[in-house]
Amino acid sequence: MLQNTLRKVLIATSLLLPATLTLNVSKALADQRDFIVHNKTSYAIVNLYVSDSHSDS
Repeated sequence: MLQNTLRKVLIATSLLLPATLTLNVSKALADQRDFIVHNKTSYAIVNLYVSDSHSDS
């Protein structure tokens, strides 16, 4: 009985650990910059593309 429970806990842990690590890595790699765009024209902004200032694209 105890072995069965321990086996289930180990399987659940081994399945959840990669997902937890992936979520933490994606948070660490998220871009922290924040900005506000003020549109003082009569045109709607449909698309807005942002890149690094050091980017070639």
